[in-house]
Amino acid sequence: MSATIKIFHVGQRCFSHVLNTHHDSVELHDEFNEILLVYGADARVRDQRGRVGNFEAEYVDGQPHWVYYESCERHDESAPCEQTRIVYGPDLPTAEVELSKRYISMADPVDDDER
Repeated sequence: MSATIKIFHVGQRCFSHVLNTHHDSVELHDEFNEILLVYGADARVRDQRGRVGNFEAEYVDGQPHWVYYESCERHDESAPCEQTRIVYGPDLPTAEVELSKRYISMADPVDDDER
């Protein structure tokens, strides 16, 4: 069973987070119902090509926050792998929406006038 739990816009496009109880995950869907990201119960985030990162609960400045660690891709094995770390707030669903917006903006950049 699935249920839409959040609808939001990036530019002129509409996206939704859909709870998939069969896989115990939250899916980011675009306006054509394509699955762009999957937020698993294991805190891992995946796209159609595989894992893109994971969430970890951490204390930042004495307060609990969700911290996202983006997996790094090495194009050159001799180059160091620098992992992106993004601190979000204490609410995981809100952190997932913010990460989804970041992912959408990076995958399909739009003019600032459209945002």
